[in-house]
Formats: sequence, C-alpha cells, structure tokens
Amino acid sequence: MKSWHTGQVRIVIVDDHPIVRQGLRVVLEAELCFSVVGEANGYNQAMSVVAETQPDIAVVDVGLQGRNGIELTRDLRNRDDTLRILVLSMHDERVYAQRALRAGANGFIMKTASGKPVVAAIRRIMDGYVYLSDELISTSVKGRYLEHTSDPLATLTDRELEILDLIGNGRSTRQIADMLFISIKTVESHRANIKKKLGLISGFQLLQFAILNANRVD
Repeated sequence: MKSWHTGQVRIVIVDDHPIVRQGLRVVLEAELCFSVVGEANGYNQAMSVVAETQPDIAVVDVGLQGRNGIELTRDLRNRDDTLRILVLSMHDERVYAQRALRAGANGFIMKTASGKPVVAAIRRIMDGYVYLSDELISTSVKGRYLEHTSDPLATLTDRELEILDLIGNGRSTRQIADMLFISIKTVESHRANIKKKLGLISGFQLLQFAILNANRVD
C-alpha cells in the first residue's frame, strides 16, 4: 500500500446506526487527507461495500445485529490482509480489544472517545502501528494484549458475550433468537454454556449477573 501521506485515506464506516455513521463521516471528512468512500449497516452490506470500494481502512462497530463486528473483522481480514481495520465500540475494551486484535483488527477504540482520538487512531494505524488506548496499554503486559486476565467475562465467546448483554438488557430467549437470526434452541445452548463458564446454577443467577454486568458489555 502506498504511503497515506501522499494521498487521501479511503475509509468505509460500518455501523447499524445511521446517526453514528453520519457523525463519524463529519468528523473524518473534516480531515483533508480522509475520504469516506462507503457506509454499511451490517455484515452483508459491509462485505459488498468493501469489495466494491477497496478502501484503505474500515471502521467497524462490534455491536452489529446478526453477525457481529468481530466476525466481520475476521472475514474481512481473511479476504484482504492489506485492509486496515479499526474496531470502534461501546463494549468494554478490556474484554473486546483482545478479541478484535485476534480477529485481525489493527486497533480498538471506545465509541465514547471524541473525534480527535478516532482521527489519531486512524493515523497511527495507517502508519503501520496497532492502536490501543493509553488506559488499556497501561493495564496490559507490554507486547501481549490481555492474554492473561482474571475477568470472568473473558472466558466467554463473542456470541456468548453478546447474548449475556441482551439478557442483561431484558431480552427474552425468543427475542434474542430473532435479533441474532439463530434458533431458540441455539440460544438456550449458549445460555447453558454461559452459566457453566461463570459458575452460575440457575437462570435467575444468570439474569442477576447479566444485569449487574450489562454496563460493561454494552
């Protein structure tokens, strides 16, 4: 890839909220060297838009409906190892940053960050570096992104974490199945695995845990 300093950085934004996409576009296009060449609201559209526009970098939200942003990151990386990917999310970076990087992301930043950190993250990634927040780096072992953690949420898969989040926000098993486009039986299987991994006995304990931790994963 040519140096971005010699031309515009072509960016695709992937988020299922139009207002978020619009806000990001405004922030990014305020930089003369950035050009938003496409937007997508979910996995399928993102795969198509990236293939059509051939951007330099994709800014991907974790919380997409259906197949989530971690899965999208993994599949985009498998298809093109030159594409830079910045995962931008409301989710707790202590839990999701490692997952994003393992999936092939070049950086992770919280949605609560203002415009300047997002711009700085893209600049750093385009310069060939991995971007993580100062807070995350200060709590990590240098050069190893949270590979060792006592956080019980870290034992859950991406899908299990997603389902725990939905449970904590009051979604029923049927609602979760409909939102994620999976069967009720699959949701029940994930619930059982979550309880086992977290050492919870009953569905009520699972609900309590999910509610108490909802602010950490949403």
